[in-house]
Amino acid sequence: ALAHASADHGDHAGHGGHGHGEPHESPWTMVTPLVLLAGLALAGGALNLPFTDDTKLLEHWLHPVLEFVSADGGHLPTEAHIDVATGVKFALAGAAVLAGLVGILYAAAVFLRRRARAVEPELLARGWRYDEAVTGFAAGPGRRAFDGVTAFDSTVVDGAVNGTGWVVRSVGSRLRVVQSGYVRGYALTLAVGAVIVVGFLLGRAG
Repeated sequence: ALAHASADHGDHAGHGGHGHGEPHESPWTMVTPLVLLAGLALAGGALNLPFTDDTKLLEHWLHPVLEFVSADGGHLPTEAHIDVATGVKFALAGAAVLAGLVGILYAAAVFLRRRARAVEPELLARGWRYDEAVTGFAAGPGRRAFDGVTAFDSTVVDGAVNGTGWVVRSVGSRLRVVQSGYVRGYALTLAVGAVIVVGFLLGRAG
């Protein structure tokens, strides 16, 4: 079953504990991908069963591309094979299936029939303390780091931008007196510039 327990935030907030809600089935948007992945996992495992040489279909199919040829023409295997008796393989597979069935039956007895007590260490009940770690970081060193970045932005970055604007504004206010709007002033400026250019050229020619 794909049932899971959701945290009861109301009990947690009211009593300070780690309450749990009733187990419920996941929505179809979560169940459908899980079922598809489970089916693909079964199909992938069936392609290369380790019991006999005839059941290793995937290994035989990949054999031409997973084997190197040495300089003298010999074949060099690219993987190490562990020789285990077929009976041992069946025993290990049976033990794995049995362990899975025991887990499923125990979960059903705990969450569906309420006939057994859940074996859930505090570390798992508190979600590996992940939320606590994130909250502690965000409220402690993370907040101080963010405050430091904010202070740097407001003092250094904004200070540089505002300082540049102040310099430009100050220089512009002092140069503004030159822009009188009178034609005679502009003509005088052109005349002075022409005299300077002519003097420079005569100096180079002499």
